[in-house]
Amino acid sequence: MRKIFYLIFIILALLVALLPIKVSAENGKRSVRVVTIPEGSVVEGNFVIKAGESVEISGEVNGEVIVAGGEVLVDGKINGDLLAAGGTVKISGEVTQDVRVAGGQVTISGIVGGNITVASGNVEISDSAKIGGGIVAFAGNTLFSGSVSKDMYIFGGGVTLAGEVNGKVNAFVDTLNITYKA
Repeated sequence: MRKIFYLIFIILALLVALLPIKVSAENGKRSVRVVTIPEGSVVEGNFVIKAGESVEISGEVNGEVIVAGGEVLVDGKINGDLLAAGGTVKISGEVTQDVRVAGGQVTISGIVGGNITVASGNVEISDSAKIGGGIVAFAGNTLFSGSVSKDMYIFGGGVTLAGEVNGKVNAFVDTLNITYKA
């Protein structure tokens, strides 16, 4: 099951990178495709391969979520794994299991019950973020100011650690900054 999950993740990441956004020639307006799960709604089962210019999950999903979009916003609750690819990915809600994400800008300020695997140009894990597992990050720049229960593995350019790590930090980076809050 995990191999299939990773394969779908790689395919979605490539689709987001290679598919152009539709542009309407009429009056210079862009065609916007928005996929949402509104606040207060509940989806039973997996929410798979929903692609759009903007994907917003404000409700609750009881299953796995696999999404791709120019902008992906998760401010609801996912009772399962999240696999996301997008230009901008923001997770401010709760994911009870693992998160695997690829994007240009990834911001995590919510609760993740399991591990995080991220590939991004810029990663920000804010001070309100609570990670129940570990983190593996491949990023140009990483700002970590949340809390993580297990080990961190960070590969990339610049890293700033300003949060609580209850495991080991393994950083293979050009620049490492550790603040007094770490």
